[in-house]
Amino acid sequence: MCGIVGWIGNNAPLSSKVLLSTLNSLKHRGPDHGNHVVFEHNNFLGHRRLAVIDLEARSNQPMKSPCGRYWLVYNGELFNHADLRHNLSNSGTAFLTSSDTEVLLQGLMAYGKDFIKEVNGFFAFAFYDTLTQEVLLGRDRMGIKPLYLFHSEDGLRFSSELKALKSLGVPFQINPQALNEYLLYSYVPEPLCLVDGVVKLSPGTTLQYSSKGGIIQTRYYNVDESAPQKALSFTEAATMCKEKIEYAVGLRMVADVPVGSFLSGGIDSSIIASIAQKLHGGIQTYSIGFEGRNFFDEKSVANRTAIALGTKHENIVLSDEKIFNHIDLFFDAMDEPFADSSAINVFHLCKCVKEHITVALSGDGADEVFGGYNKHRALRMSLNPFYRSLLSAIRPLLITGSSSRGSMLKNKARQLHRLSIGMGKSTRARYAYWAAFSNPNDVHCTLVNPYQGNPSFYDLLPKKIECLNDFLYADQNIILPSDMLTKVDKMSMASSLEVRVPFLDHHVVDLANSLPSSFKIKGSTTKRLLRKAFKNDLPSEVFLRPKHGFEVPLEEWIKTVFSDRIEQFIQKDFLDAQGLFLYKPLRQIFESNQKEGGAETSAFLYSFLVFQEWWARINLIDG
Repeated sequence: MCGIVGWIGNNAPLSSKVLLSTLNSLKHRGPDHGNHVVFEHNNFLGHRRLAVIDLEARSNQPMKSPCGRYWLVYNGELFNHADLRHNLSNSGTAFLTSSDTEVLLQGLMAYGKDFIKEVNGFFAFAFYDTLTQEVLLGRDRMGIKPLYLFHSEDGLRFSSELKALKSLGVPFQINPQALNEYLLYSYVPEPLCLVDGVVKLSPGTTLQYSSKGGIIQTRYYNVDESAPQKALSFTEAATMCKEKIEYAVGLRMVADVPVGSFLSGGIDSSIIASIAQKLHGGIQTYSIGFEGRNFFDEKSVANRTAIALGTKHENIVLSDEKIFNHIDLFFDAMDEPFADSSAINVFHLCKCVKEHITVALSGDGADEVFGGYNKHRALRMSLNPFYRSLLSAIRPLLITGSSSRGSMLKNKARQLHRLSIGMGKSTRARYAYWAAFSNPNDVHCTLVNPYQGNPSFYDLLPKKIECLNDFLYADQNIILPSDMLTKVDKMSMASSLEVRVPFLDHHVVDLANSLPSSFKIKGSTTKRLLRKAFKNDLPSEVFLRPKHGFEVPLEEWIKTVFSDRIEQFIQKDFLDAQGLFLYKPLRQIFESNQKEGGAETSAFLYSFLVFQEWWARINLIDG
């Protein structure tokens, strides 16, 4: 993993101080090496390297072609780089390194952007032609690696992180629509960005830019709700699914540094750890737990799974004291405000794991591809007239105590209440409602400039949602790149840890998307295909364990350890000067939450806190 940055079409030279500051802002993404190249007309590319494949200096970046015409900066891994290297060598290409970076450089030189279709990996890159002064940008199919863009009359600036764009002089004005959606969903749905004028390159997309030719975007891969269905039996599909996942894990075990695996004891991470252990043996696995908090703790079940698999296992035990002793480091990792509170867990997990390994395998993506969330079961229930009538009848009974995540019983009541409300909405509105964490009324009443249009969700949703597969396509287009993968990228890169996600190998995703909804969920059984495929590989306890999110006791923390931090930002003079939030309704929501609590108001206040912590740090950069 690495960090990339560049500016093409710039009209004025950049000082060495600005270039150094820009590269240093990405140092956590690549602590092993940093360099930049300035070309004619002040165009430049910069790179920070985390060495994983070919650790020698010969593979540092920016990397130049032998002829000197082409340059590449690249963040990611090409997992099939050995096969690609073999094919290029057979066509006469000579290689000077054993890195996947050089494979990408030579492939783009030989075949242009069509070469990306042959790549199996995750990446964001910039490929520059010094003769035409044109840059080709690309992002991987599922959006695992980020790429931020800012286009103006001064050319195209791009980077792996917002902070680097700030260093390059991009004005940080807040986009009202993005702020509205961030507070509602706890993240900003792509391609929106909280900074006005900045966008994120869409997954599976290339972008060509030059000062003369402007911007040309091409979609080379799309998660398509109209994907053709394969004529396979359930058993045949499970067998094929297992083969593709095992192959994907095998590809992602290749590295010149130590590789381990996250292990929560749930189905997804247990499958990945099981395959890794079978392929290589002695695999190191890691889980996280909360001291004295059984509802949020996963270490006991992870221990039992690790013993059954035979892995070398380590539990990372968190306490409130440990978390809040490092809370400023956590907020420092917020390149863009991101308020999915499970990021706290991921941050600490990655921070501890990095002390032992450089690459970790993760089970992320299985829920969105194979149907593992409670909302997926809820969708199937919502399409059944019997359940709609039943939940409508009992809805009044669910209101009391239905807004808390603090215990299993309260959380079930909360879920049923949200389920019953969602039943009364159209399928697209239902998706947006179930995806939200905060109450829209809290968001709208506290903003100086509330956004009145439809959420950008609606631009990304299928035109109609009639079955589980439609729901999963929406998850893959929205939730995955904007929430789950953003969380993993930012929290892992804060500790210079590379996290690989085998379930998002595009061959696995394509197969799953070509199969009927019933292969994924039937009745109350989620991820049927994975359960069938790996039934004999894992302890039965893994399959019996109810779905448990990677959560933290947020409601309690908002009323205790986060309370003073939130209150310091709810000051009338500060809010009036900032010009984004209204003091009186914010104060009312905060005081009400201190007395009564609640999942939605806690999520809103946490989103507000994360935004303000980010705001404070961004303004320090200006200072």
